Amino acid sequence: MKNFQVKTYIDLLIEAQKYATSLTSAYKVISLRKELEPIFEKIKEVIKPSDDFAEFEKQRDELVANVISRDYMGHPIFMDDAKTQVKIDPEKQADFIAKMEELTAKYAESIKGREDQAPELTKFMNSDVDIEIDPFKLNEFNSSLPHKVLEGLYDIITL
Repeated sequence: MKNFQVKTYIDLLIEAQKYATSLTSAYKVISLRKELEPIFEKIKEVIKPSDDFAEFEKQRDELVANVISRDYMGHPIFMDDAKTQVKIDPEKQADFIAKMEELTAKYAESIKGREDQAPELTKFMNSDVDIEIDPFKLNEFNSSLPHKVLEGLYDIITL
């Protein structure tokens, strides 16, 4: 398991616990989750941005929230299927660009520092978690275990 997978595993284990076929199986699920939780807390500490960068992100998000185009229900309009790029209201675009340039200049040092951290953080997030996992047997879960959970825990479930 990689560091970037820890939170997903915790969430999947919380769901899988509901489908344990015995108290022993439930205990095994809970035990693994309890082992992963402090690892996740350490990961959050390592990847936490500086206070200045966090403030930049907050102000950037507020700025974007004020200029995005919205549908008739007030939901953001996205420019791509992955919903990663919102549509900027054309009437507010010039002002947005100016304010974004100002914000970027104000936090340039923090942004540069975070960019410099990116390769190290990527390497860290892709590194293996130092944990021994005793695989689960498929029969430790009842047959109504959601396929999404089964697929997510596939690497630690055996027949």
